[in-house]
Parts: sequence; structure tokens; C-alpha cells
Amino acid sequence: SVGVASLWLVVVTAVCTLPVGLAANWVVAGYDLSGNARMGLGAVVLAVFYVVLFARSVIADRLAATPLSWAGDLVLATVPNGGGDPVLAGGFAVASLAAVALAGLACVRLAEEVWYGDPAFLDDDDDAERALPAFGRPTLRAVCGPRTAALVAVTWRRTRRTPKVLFYVYPAAFVGVVMAEQLVVVGPFSPALYPAVVGLAGATAVGSGFTLNPLGTEGDALPALLSTGTGSVRFVRAKALAAAIPGGIVVLGLAVGLGASARVPALVLASALVYATAMVALAGLLSQALGVHYPPDHGGLLGGSVKVPDKSASALYSVGMLTVGMPGFAGVAQYALTGTLVVPVLVGGVAITVVVALGIAALSYRHAVSRLDAYSVE
Repeated sequence: SVGVASLWLVVVTAVCTLPVGLAANWVVAGYDLSGNARMGLGAVVLAVFYVVLFARSVIADRLAATPLSWAGDLVLATVPNGGGDPVLAGGFAVASLAAVALAGLACVRLAEEVWYGDPAFLDDDDDAERALPAFGRPTLRAVCGPRTAALVAVTWRRTRRTPKVLFYVYPAAFVGVVMAEQLVVVGPFSPALYPAVVGLAGATAVGSGFTLNPLGTEGDALPALLSTGTGSVRFVRAKALAAAIPGGIVVLGLAVGLGASARVPALVLASALVYATAMVALAGLLSQALGVHYPPDHGGLLGGSVKVPDKSASALYSVGMLTVGMPGFAGVAQYALTGTLVVPVLVGGVAITVVVALGIAALSYRHAVSRLDAYSVE
């Protein structure tokens, strides 16, 4: 029956994928990763899942020409007049039996390694070899000064060790994936909209990390940081640069790549890049202007002494980014919808967003600095 065939497919899928999970667990356990590192690794896996979900139609088309498609024949063969090929259905049944047997043996072997094997702990020399390279390189020091560069490097290192401060980055990035799917893959817009989607959602993700809670992400180091003469100006600037440098590279790189692959006209692509740059510049400063209103002891603690941003801060920040970004997004969307380049609409929409974004960024910078100047840990 159909139920039996469907149940067998569930069994095949579960048993054949279990060794992959056990193997991944064995590798992770062997490196004795911290809880924060495991959380970061889980976020990467989740991102891969979203990419596969987004590209499911393309993946399904590719798999249709492989023996995996015979699973459909197995199900259809159990339906009267279903049209399934009995030969292919039988071939899949035999092959799946062999695959389940081999996967079961692999599960037993890997389970012994995972549950009864001793993890390979590293000694001090290994830790030293795995230490992060110095981020305060001459180029960074030349751009923002040695003390600001040092703060940027510290922020990057702390984020790598405590990836939970990026808690709200992943939802913002996922919203971008959903926008791309619903507006372009399913909706009426052409791929020319991709650079604008990356500019809006990507920039929102850039500011959804540690800049949304600039005080709370310092943890136990906050009193020392505020009492060592670091200065609010340098602190705010370093946080913004720490988010904008890697985030801007990713956002602009994706925008260029997607725009080039979609053969977007030069003016549209250039406008989208200007739009994305302005949004990235706004992200790190607007998020700090909101984040400084949430003291380090506000909200829940997910472990250790470092806190994730508050939910309301994330919501207000997302609304602000969406409001500022709409004119430029609409300018690019007009071309992506009609295929007709109306220069005043495109340039005008992007110009409005750029001017407003830079103005709010300047005000946010001044507000965050003044708020930090008046802050006390007492």
C-alpha cells in the first residue's frame, strides 16, 4: 500500500542519514569545542539548511535524473494505475535494503566511537597554534588608528568565542532568503531585484549582532573598559567598524555577484551598490543608538556574562532599517518588475535612502556617544 511504501521511505531516510550525524558528532567531540563554538557551528548548519530550502526546486530538478527519483516509482507502484515503473521500483527497493544494511553497520561503528571514545584534548601548545591571527594589521591601524583597531580586533575575537551575540543576525538573513524566494522565484519580480534584497536584508543583519547591545556584549570587561580612558567616541566607532567591515564585504560581494549573474544593467547595479553601502553604514550606528538604551543587566542571560540583544531593540531596529530602506528598494523594484529603466525613479529612490541613511547615521553616532558618556556601571 501507499502507507507501507511511504513508511519505508521514512525508514530509509532516517537510517541512511543517521551515520552522517554521528560522524559530525564524532568530529566535533574530537576537537572538544566549547558550547559557544557548537552554537556557532549549529548556526552554519542552519544556514545551509535554509540555502537548500531556497534552492529546493533546482535540487529536485537535478535529482530527477538520478536513481534517487526511483523512490517515486516505488510509491506510485503501490497505487492502482499510478504509472510507476515496476522495474525501477524494484531496483530502488533492493538498493534501499542494501543501503539500510550498510548504514546500520556504520551507525553501530560510529556510535561506539561517539559514546565510548575519549575526545582528543589539546594541550597548551596546540591552543597557541590555534590562536586567532592578529586582526590589528597595518591596514586597519592606518585607517582607524591603533587604539580603535585594537578595539575592533577585540570585538572580533570576542564574537568568535561567543557567537551567541549574533543571535538576531540569523533571522534577519533568513528574512532576506524568504524575500528573494517570494518576490523573485515565486513572485513577479525579475532577478534584478536580488542586489536590493541583499542590500536591505544583509545590512539589517549586519547591525543585528553585538552593536544592538554594545554594553551587554562586553560582559565582565565592561567596568574595565569604561574606566581605562577608551572614550565613547572610539568605542562607538570601533563597534561600528567591527560590524561594517566583514558585513560590508559579504553584502557588497553578494550584491555584485548576484547582479552580474542576472545581467543587471550597469546603472541599476551601481545604484543597488550605493544603496547597500549606505544601509550598511547606517546599520552599525543606528543599532548602537538603540542598543545603548538597554543596560547590560536588561533581559535574559544565555550563559556566561555576555548577553544577546533585547527583543524590543531588535524589533525597533528592524523597523527603522525597513523604513529608511524602502525608497531605494522601491526604485530598484520598479525596474525588476517592469523591465523598463526609469532613471528618475531609480536614482531618486536610491538618493532619498542614501541622504536619510547618512543623516540618521550621523545623529545615531552622536546620540550613542553622548549616552555612553553619561553611562555608569554603579
